[in-house]
Amino acid sequence: MEIAGYQVIDFYKLNYMTLLNYDFVRVSNAGRPRYVYDRIITVDTETSVYDGIPYITDWTICIEDVICLYGHHARDIINTIDKISYYLHSDETHTVRFYIHNFPYDYTFMKAHMFEKWGEPKNVLAVKSHRYITMSWTNGIEFRDSYILVNRSLEKLCEDVDTGVEKAVGYWDYSKIRTPDSPRTYKECMYAATDTIAQCIALRKYITERGYTVANCPLTNTGFIRNKARRYASKWKRSGHKWYHYFQKQKLSVEQYRQLEMCYHGGYTHANRYYVGRMISSAAFCWTGESKDFTSSYPAVLCYEKYPMTKFEYADFTLDDILDLKDEYAFSGCIRLVNLHLKKEEPMPPLSYHKAISAVEAVCDNGRILDADLVIYPFTDPDLDDILRCYDYDYADVSKVMYAKKEYLPTWITDLIMELYTHKCTLKDVDNVLYMISKNELNGIYGMCAQKIIREVLEEDYTTGEWSKNTSKTEEEWIENFYKSWKSFLPYQWGVWVTAYAQKNLFELGRCCEIWVYSDTDSVKGYKWNEIKLREYNEKIKQKSEERGLGRVDYKGKTYILGIADDDGEFIEFKTMGSKRYAYRDIDGELHLTVAGVPKEEGLKCLHGTLDEFKKGKIFRNEGFAKWKMRPEYINNEEIKILHLMGSDIEYSSGIILHETEYELDHTIPYDKDTGLPCEFEISQYSDFLKRSDKTCNGYQKTRI
Repeated sequence: MEIAGYQVIDFYKLNYMTLLNYDFVRVSNAGRPRYVYDRIITVDTETSVYDGIPYITDWTICIEDVICLYGHHARDIINTIDKISYYLHSDETHTVRFYIHNFPYDYTFMKAHMFEKWGEPKNVLAVKSHRYITMSWTNGIEFRDSYILVNRSLEKLCEDVDTGVEKAVGYWDYSKIRTPDSPRTYKECMYAATDTIAQCIALRKYITERGYTVANCPLTNTGFIRNKARRYASKWKRSGHKWYHYFQKQKLSVEQYRQLEMCYHGGYTHANRYYVGRMISSAAFCWTGESKDFTSSYPAVLCYEKYPMTKFEYADFTLDDILDLKDEYAFSGCIRLVNLHLKKEEPMPPLSYHKAISAVEAVCDNGRILDADLVIYPFTDPDLDDILRCYDYDYADVSKVMYAKKEYLPTWITDLIMELYTHKCTLKDVDNVLYMISKNELNGIYGMCAQKIIREVLEEDYTTGEWSKNTSKTEEEWIENFYKSWKSFLPYQWGVWVTAYAQKNLFELGRCCEIWVYSDTDSVKGYKWNEIKLREYNEKIKQKSEERGLGRVDYKGKTYILGIADDDGEFIEFKTMGSKRYAYRDIDGELHLTVAGVPKEEGLKCLHGTLDEFKKGKIFRNEGFAKWKMRPEYINNEEIKILHLMGSDIEYSSGIILHETEYELDHTIPYDKDTGLPCEFEISQYSDFLKRSDKTCNGYQKTRI
C-alpha cells in the first residue's frame, strides 16, 4: 500500500539500518551540547473496548520521507519506538521526538508498556490532570502533543495546509469489536495509516512556514509568538535602556500579584435576562436583529490604551481621587458598595458573583449581581466606569489601593501587533497556512500577557493513576524565578488591564442599540441599532489609531482598522437560554447554534430545522454523528493483563473508555425578588416595561455568603 508517496508496511519488514542515513541537529543549550533528530515522526493508535476493557487494536508510525509502519499489539508499538531510537543512537544528549495528536489519549493505553521498557520518565509537563504536553526519558525518547502545538484538530490542520491526503472518512467502524489478530480490510488499513501520514506532512509544512525545524520547534502554539515577541522586545531601546530594564522595574510582590489575579476576568458573556427562554421573531418584533463585533478586540486595546508601566505602590486614595487620576495612573484595589441595585435602564450587570470577595443578600442573574445589601469587589480603574455607571448605591469606598504610572505600551509590541494584523487582513483566501499562523499569533499576544506567574504543578502517581499538586515551590520562589528567567519579558498586569478595557468597550458598544439581547467577549447581538452612536464609536477608534500612528490596512478596495465595530450578520429569529446557549436564524433562513459542549453542526441537526425545539428540557444527544464529543472514563491498571477474546490473547493495562454524552438544555427562570413569582411580561412591551416598572425583574434566587 502507498499513500502520498509513503510505503505502508508491517513494522517487522523495515530495514532499520536505513535510519542511519540521517543526522541530528545541534540546538542551543546553556550547558552541554544537545542534539535533536531533525525528522518528524508521528504516532497514532486505534483502540477498542470489550466488556469494560479498553485496548489497542492497531497502530501506525510515520517517519518523514522514509516509511509508514503498521502494527497491532501494544507491546509492538513500544518495541518499535525503542528500536527506532536504538538505531538512531539516541541518549541523554541526542533526542528522538515522536509527535502524537492528543498525546494524553494514546499515552494512557501505552504507559504500562513504556514504564516496563524504559522505567518512569525523566521530564514531564502536564497543564492539568490527564493533560500531558510532553514526556521524555533518559534514553533520548521524547513524546510531544502536536494538538497543543497547532491548536486545532488534525482534520482542520490538514485542510488548512493542504496535505494532499484525504482523510479516509467512513473507512473505520468504531462500533465493531476487533482484536489485534482480526483480519483488516484494505479500507481499514488505509484509515489507520492516513492519519499519521497526513499529520507528518501537515506538521512539516506548519513548522517550516514559521521558520522552524523539528530541532528548535517550541512545545506549544503560544511558543511561536512568544519567541517572535521576545526578539522584537530584545531590539527595543529607550533612553539607552533595553526593554528588560523596564520589565524588571514592573516587578510584582506576591501580595500585589494575588491582588491582580483577583481583579483578572475573562471575556464578558451574558444574556439579557428579559429575553432568556423567549423567542424573538422579526415578524412579531418589527425589527431585524443585527450582530456587531470588534475587529481583533484584545489586540486593539493593547495598541490604543494605557497600561501600568512602573512598579505598583500602595497608598491611601479615595474613590474620587481614583476617578480624577485614572487617566494618568493605573489603579487596583477593592471597592465596597452598600445597598447596590442595577439601574432599570441597564440590561446587563457587569459584576460577577464569583469574583466578589463578599456579596451579602445578593440577587444574581446567571452569575451576575443585580442587587445586594453589600458587595466588596476587586477592581482595576477601567472596571470602575461600568460599575459606577450601571449601578445605584447608597455608599461606596475603596481599600487596598495600589497605583502605578500609566503609559502606552512600547512600540515593539504595537509594531508586532500591526504586522500580524496586516498579514491577517491580506492573507485570507491567499495563503491559508500563513493566514492561520498570523491569526493565531495575533490572538496569542494577549494570552502571553495573561499567563499566571504562580501556577499549580500537577503530578501523576504512576501506580494508582491519582493526581496531586506539587507544593515544593513557595509563592515567593515562583515570583523570583519568573523575574530571573530570560524567558520572562511580559508583565502579568498587562493581561489584567486588557480584559478590563475590552469589557468597557463591549458595554459601550452594547449601548449603541436600544435592545441588547446577548454578548460574548467581543460581540453584541441586539435590535434597533443607533447608527449615529455606532459611527461616533468607530470615529473615536479611527482617531485613536491615527493618534497612535498605527494607520490602517488597505487591501482590495477595503479598509481595515484595528478595533472598530463591524457588521457580523443579521438574524430574523433569536433565542437564548443563557450564557453560551443561543440559537438564531439568519436573514437567509439558515440556523446557527452555540451551546457549550455541543458540536455546532451536529447540534443543529438535533433541532430538526426549527427553533421551537430550542427550549428548556431539549436534549442534545449523539444520533450517529462522527464528531460528537465523548466523555472519557480513565481506567488505571498498574499491571499488564491478558484478555482472551475471539481466539486472541490481548495485552491491556490502562486505557480510556469514551462514553456517549447528552446535554439537556436548561435556563433559570427569572423571579420577582419581592413576590417570589416568575416575572411575566411581553417582549414587545420591553421598552415600556422598563419605563413604567417600579421594580426590576430581578432574576433568580437569593444567595447568601
